Amino acid sequence: MSYSLSMIEDFYPVVDRIASLLNPQTGFIGVADFYVSGAAGPSGHRDAEKAGVLGYQCNWFTRVFWQHWFEFDHVYLHPCRRNYLEHKFATHKALNCRNHFIVPYLIQMPYYVWLGQPTSAVESAPLQLVGPVSTHSTYAMTGASPPSSPDLPPVVSPDYATPSPIPKQMQRSRSTIAYKSDINLGPSALSTLLSSNAPRAASSSRGWTRLPYQPTKPEHAQFSTYIYGFTWEDPQRDLEVLDLRPGDSLMVITSAGDNALAYAAHQSGLKIHCVDMNPCQNHLLELKLAALRSLDYDTFWRLFGLGSLPDFARTLDSTLSAELSSPAYQYWRQNVHAFAPRRSALADMVLGDLSHRNLYTTGYSGMALRCLRVITKLFGIHRATQQLVVTSSLAKQAALWRDKIRGCIFSNIAIRMLDNPVAMWQFMGVPIN
Repeated sequence: MSYSLSMIEDFYPVVDRIASLLNPQTGFIGVADFYVSGAAGPSGHRDAEKAGVLGYQCNWFTRVFWQHWFEFDHVYLHPCRRNYLEHKFATHKALNCRNHFIVPYLIQMPYYVWLGQPTSAVESAPLQLVGPVSTHSTYAMTGASPPSSPDLPPVVSPDYATPSPIPKQMQRSRSTIAYKSDINLGPSALSTLLSSNAPRAASSSRGWTRLPYQPTKPEHAQFSTYIYGFTWEDPQRDLEVLDLRPGDSLMVITSAGDNALAYAAHQSGLKIHCVDMNPCQNHLLELKLAALRSLDYDTFWRLFGLGSLPDFARTLDSTLSAELSSPAYQYWRQNVHAFAPRRSALADMVLGDLSHRNLYTTGYSGMALRCLRVITKLFGIHRATQQLVVTSSLAKQAALWRDKIRGCIFSNIAIRMLDNPVAMWQFMGVPIN
């Protein structure tokens, strides 16, 4: 339904009729239309976690002005229309946007793109899950069966179901996702997943489960982006100590997700639970998992090796969206600039490589890297730092660090810039409290 729900005066029977016509197990309904939110926001929706919290709420002026403006053309944007749609169907994906075509960023017309399915399709799905529904934004990347540990009890949720079996031809390969295994990757599995000829499992057996969380809770809402765009620690040291074996369970802080993926690639049959107070970190991990399943090697390398993909928005919509949860898709749809930053010829001319942006200059850690780049420019050691990262000689690296870089990085000025709670929290992820 494209720009039509808002034009139907008696819309209740129309929505009811659509619900009766859809296949109760495989049917979907899509809507793209203008809307205004209610004053209370989406927190009362059954699918509030999916309903599109990002950008959903309209301010008072937007709610009043656009509702009355569209009524002149007999187009009705009252919140009851979208509310009834989301009441009648289970939300599968949702995206809230603003149309800026008249005067960019001054006149904002709210619209949404929504995909739903009959509630019976969700309610009849298998309901066994791994992990607690807590205040944390959590992934459960599970092994052969749900754990019996009292620390991670099974829970029941209508939104996140255990994956269904995958075809037998996929079960034969150790490098593919096996039956009821959210992550079951052998040493060669990542290269297999990245191959353009790799078999694709259905989305219901994609290999991971994202547990519900409430994006509006203060502990989650305080984060507008991720802190870590990449993981700083070396998982190889962990692997030397942990002696991971099939069936082992791990609970890790998500961070950028690199460690969890390293563990999964090192040993098949693991149950990995990734927990982070910042839901954006789990959005990043989910994007990496979706890319592993959906993209060829070259595109994956441009995305996470170079950290730049100019057509990221198209790739997100056409390829990755089917593998992402609704919150993750909403987040990345509104942050496409992380991989496709806007370039300014003037900024390039004035700032040189200081204006260079990609995934790894975003987030709070990216802010720290940009500040470090400025410091190296100010102290005249930028060329030395570039030599440090490209030289293959450990002795030359040590000499560059000792003779040129260390004294500037740990100068009194640099230390005073970083030695405060705000900088430590924003740049390094060390909580203020």
